[in-house]
Amino acid sequence: AALTAEVQRAAQEHQQDLAEIERLEAARAADEEARALLKEQLSSATATIQSLEEELATEQAERGAADALVKQTQSALEQERATQKQAKAEWDELSRSALDEMFELRKKCAFYETQQAQSAAFIEQMNKQTQDQAALLETYQGMNEALTAATQDPHRKPQSVARVLF
Repeated sequence: AALTAEVQRAAQEHQQDLAEIERLEAARAADEEARALLKEQLSSATATIQSLEEELATEQAERGAADALVKQTQSALEQERATQKQAKAEWDELSRSALDEMFELRKKCAFYETQQAQSAAFIEQMNKQTQDQAALLETYQGMNEALTAATQDPHRKPQSVARVLF
C-alpha cells in the first residue's frame, strides 16, 4: 500500500512536471512571437530611416542648387551694375527684380534648412527607437535562452524553472 501511494505520488508529480513544461513551452513560443514582431518593427524602422536619409540627401542637393543659383544671381547683379550705370531707370527695374528673386531663393534656402533640421531630428529619434527596440529584442532573446536551458535540464525542478522566469 505504501509502495502504491508512492507510485501514485510520483505519477502525480510527473504529471505536474509535464504540465509545467507545457506551460513553459507555451511561454517560450509567445516570446518567440514577440521577438519576431520586434524584428519586423526593427526592419520597418530601418526602412523608414533609409527613406528619410534619401529624402535628406535630395533636400541637401536641392539646397546646393539653390545656393548656386543665389551665387549666380549675385554675380549677374554685379555685372549689371558695372554695365548699366547710365540707364538708371532700367537698372532700378533689374535690381528690384533680382532682389525679389534673391529674397525668394533665400526663403527657399531657409525652408530647406528647416526641413533638413527636422529630418535630422526625426532620423535621430528613429535611431534611438531602433536602439531601444534592439535592446528589448536582446532582452527577449536572453529570456528565451534561459527558458530553453531551464526546460531542457532534466535535473531541474519546475519550481526552479519558474524562478528563471520570474
